[in-house]
Amino acid sequence: ALMTRSRSGIAAVGVAALLAGAMVILKQTTTRRKLTTAALFFVVVAATTAWAGGETILGRAVGENANTGTVGGRIPIWRDTLAIIRDFSLLGSGLDTYGTATMVYQTSMKELHFQEAHNDYLQLAAEGGVLLGLPILLTLGVFARDVRRRFKEAPKEGMTYWLRVGAIIGMVSIAAQALVGRLLGAGQVDA
Repeated sequence: ALMTRSRSGIAAVGVAALLAGAMVILKQTTTRRKLTTAALFFVVVAATTAWAGGETILGRAVGENANTGTVGGRIPIWRDTLAIIRDFSLLGSGLDTYGTATMVYQTSMKELHFQEAHNDYLQLAAEGGVLLGLPILLTLGVFARDVRRRFKEAPKEGMTYWLRVGAIIGMVSIAAQALVGRLLGAGQVDA
């Protein structure tokens, strides 16, 4: 994700790195070990970022220009998506109809036509409404409950523990990427 310089990928890698680092640091038994681990973690993250093109990555991740690639540039898209959600709250506009709906609801950057909301959660809410949202939330609740149970019953050390931690960190990173990412497709086309 760092090499592709995808903003949502950079966010996902950042979330994964912070969570993994925090988990490893918290598992250390002494303050000295915690500080040493934190310092090593910082060096590894800094070296990886520098190797992948640090200035470019940081510029893309926190860019100030108001295009659709920055979070600030996506806020108008999200605002338009909220209008779709409001008007189609129960059943949604229909799966894979976001691009069609924005032909009516898009209020900003009229020179482009947005076919994705650049936020998977908002797009699913707009296209699926409560009809799709409730089953998704129920499934996530059952999943979270089961993960918690598995962590309680499993050993707190060893390979099984770290595999579970890694799997959860990976899923949380993907969930973070979906906040500013987009569903499959180009995302926007010239009007």
